[in-house]
Amino acid sequence: MDWIEQLTAKRKACYSCVAVVETNDDRRPQEYMASRLDEENETLEWDTFQGLTLHSNAGSMKMQSNDLLSGEVNEVIKYLNDGKDRVVVIKNLLTQQDIPMKALNTWAVDKGLFARGHTVVVFVPDRTLLDSKVLDKCIFISPPFSTPEERRALLDFVLGVSPKQPEDLNKEALVEATGGLDLNQTEAVFLETLQDFMLRQGDFGIGVISRAKADIINKSSGLKIRKDLSQGFERIGGYDALKNYIRQNIIAPMKDPETAKEIGMELPRGLMLFGPAGTGKTVFAKALAKEVGLPFCTLSPENFMSSLVGESEKQLRNIIKLAEEMAPIIIFIDEIDRLGGRGEGSENDGGTSKRLFTQFLEWLGDENRRSFIIGATNAPYMDAAFRREGRFDSIVPMLSPDVDAREAILKVHLNVVRKVKHELKDSDIRQFAEQTDGWKGNMLEELVKRAVREAFVSGATSVKKAHFQAAYDDYQVNQAALKKDEEKYIQIANELCNSRKFLMNLLKEQNVADDRMKALRKARG
Repeated sequence: MDWIEQLTAKRKACYSCVAVVETNDDRRPQEYMASRLDEENETLEWDTFQGLTLHSNAGSMKMQSNDLLSGEVNEVIKYLNDGKDRVVVIKNLLTQQDIPMKALNTWAVDKGLFARGHTVVVFVPDRTLLDSKVLDKCIFISPPFSTPEERRALLDFVLGVSPKQPEDLNKEALVEATGGLDLNQTEAVFLETLQDFMLRQGDFGIGVISRAKADIINKSSGLKIRKDLSQGFERIGGYDALKNYIRQNIIAPMKDPETAKEIGMELPRGLMLFGPAGTGKTVFAKALAKEVGLPFCTLSPENFMSSLVGESEKQLRNIIKLAEEMAPIIIFIDEIDRLGGRGEGSENDGGTSKRLFTQFLEWLGDENRRSFIIGATNAPYMDAAFRREGRFDSIVPMLSPDVDAREAILKVHLNVVRKVKHELKDSDIRQFAEQTDGWKGNMLEELVKRAVREAFVSGATSVKKAHFQAAYDDYQVNQAALKKDEEKYIQIANELCNSRKFLMNLLKEQNVADDRMKALRKARG
């Protein structure tokens, strides 16, 4: 059922004759009025900027009224009183226009208008433009930015006017890739890409379309599409227990959903990573997205927080709608704890933090959510609401890497990430891995950077063991503080991790002593 059919069905079932359609797309009002003409019905269009226009199959006729909104309201009332089953479409409504607001408030509960079969359809870019008392009385419709059928029709139209056709074109992949764009944006992406293809012999494939879409989304929304997904788990040194757990419980069912569904398994929809800063949670999330083969987006609270009343809630609502229309995608929220706490610490924001947290939790718990959300936090304890069933399938720690992991991380940064020209033997790298007990992944990366810098300053043509040793000696690290932090997070992991089997494998990987393991198992019960 498309949005027009949904509006019509709700009008028949609802007591109100006023429908509010939330959309930024100026094609939607025209689409609705065209559907009326297809059924040989007339429609009165009230544009609060340009006045009244009556549309019918015979054509469009400008209706005369004085320039005052009150005069236009009277003309609308007269039009509704003179017949049955009439439709009025209202556009460009502003919050400061008291006269239309009062009229809508009256029409929404007018039993006479309802009985005569009239419908008043108001198109607004955001529902908060309407008084909440008015909105509560109305039918509410939020059309999609675009549907696959609409995007497919636009693609066919653009290709139809092109004198040269791209070869081996996967239309369905392009239709899917433009999900989340509205009709104007979709048409612009197709036309610009085709023009580049014609003039420069460029590509008209999935890659260039996806990049064009990312540029639009990143400029116009709080959701940011990341395009730097060059490597998967091969970039993650160590962390074998975590990678194996993620492969089995998240990646496998997401890459083979049909098999998962056959045995009644629900697809995973969320992962919470917690642990000390610098352990590589962001890098791990990006690698996971690469392994699964899904678009990777980031979301930060500062991208939707605003000092204007109601603006933050509006921005988050738009982000959620965009995410679901782009889905399946992976959304990474770093420092997700900033969304927690139900706003108790925000006494001066008028309850905005609390409303945002509630709004976010509703999205997390929505059984129809198709976005896969990865949350990450360094905070020792997360809000209990995040840990409730149905919000995050897996809540797992990323602790400081053990000696094998540290060795792998050093090798990754030397040979994969940076491709450093060096003369270190495996035994040399192992030695530095053993010397860096308690170091986080970002500290090991910094050690590699410093060793390269030492080589450059000395005029060497490659990095030698002596440069690494000099970098290590110069790097001031508080080992006692690192050890204390590690113990703290092991205890927290024992309390919060929701997979006992994974936790035991992780602790073995961390070389936790047997008596300590027994104590932790006893504490979990």
